[in-house]
Amino acid sequence: GGGSVGQQRLALPRLLVRVEPTAPSAAALQARLLQQTQEGLAPDEAVVTDRGFPLAQIQAAGLTRYVARGPVNFTARRAALPPYKGHGRRPTRGALVRPLPRRRKDKVIAATPPDREETWQVGTAAQPLSVRAECWDQLVLPDAKPGAPTFSTVVLHDPRFAEPLLLHTPLPLTGAQLQAFYLDRWPVEGLPLTAKQMLGAARQFVFAPESRQRLPALVLLA
Repeated sequence: GGGSVGQQRLALPRLLVRVEPTAPSAAALQARLLQQTQEGLAPDEAVVTDRGFPLAQIQAAGLTRYVARGPVNFTARRAALPPYKGHGRRPTRGALVRPLPRRRKDKVIAATPPDREETWQVGTAAQPLSVRAECWDQLVLPDAKPGAPTFSTVVLHDPRFAEPLLLHTPLPLTGAQLQAFYLDRWPVEGLPLTAKQMLGAARQFVFAPESRQRLPALVLLA
């Protein structure tokens, strides 16, 4: 969750999910975290994730309100099937969508033209900056089956950052709102950083099964 002191945004721990001894993998822990987050999500809240949570994993957890960062080489497909040409096999998947160009050896694979674009101003009155959003709507994952949940992919081009920001969401948000959502995720990075560096958890060693679970939870709360 997010809180603030004055103008400073702070992360507020709301859920601590333990590793299951029978399924200790990171993927299993992330799946359980997403499922439990979905159960406790208020109607006016959305989950914001970084690239460590694949979109397929987010959809598998049943999340319907999210803003998720994706890799720059992400591809998707149109939810709608292309029209039948009158001969050959009928299409079973939508057209491929590539939001950003990709270089393969010496060949550049062009990006798919966006369905719509938005621009808005950021920065200060003395030094305004223009941010541009390219949007693709009604998409599904490349290997999705008919009836799969749809989403929009938005690429943000901000002159303050060298790499564009690629975000997915099923919500009807503008580019400026999506940027604000993702920037508001950053305070969560302070929790493990403070726990490991300032509180010294990176140099603590515990071996009992219960202690291995309790120490990370304790330092994150502290």
